[in-house]
Amino acid sequence: MLKKIYKTIEQENGTVTIYGSNRWIPIQYGIPEWERCHAKENGVEPDLEPKFRYRGKTYFLNEFIAIHNRFHSPNPPQWMKEFDGHLSDSFFSGILVKISSDGGAVKAFTYIG
Repeated sequence: MLKKIYKTIEQENGTVTIYGSNRWIPIQYGIPEWERCHAKENGVEPDLEPKFRYRGKTYFLNEFIAIHNRFHSPNPPQWMKEFDGHLSDSFFSGILVKISSDGGAVKAFTYIG
């Protein structure tokens, strides 16, 4: 159950609530399953990818869409701009991340709108 509210944003079309502890989670490295399959099919060595664990699940950073990327995210909502990436799990919810300046950790948050 989500307990700690990081921020609540009132909008014309409803409220967005962002949950999270605002703590840094260390980045680890691993091989995602899709990379193993791709490497096996092509006979190459799989690459290590940055990952982190949040709420009992492992997330790889390459699953997230960069919020400040003009091509993939040209018009992010104003409330998302303080974050570096997002991963939607439904039309109304998902995970937001802030990446540390040295790239060694992330802060992860759940948003529900």
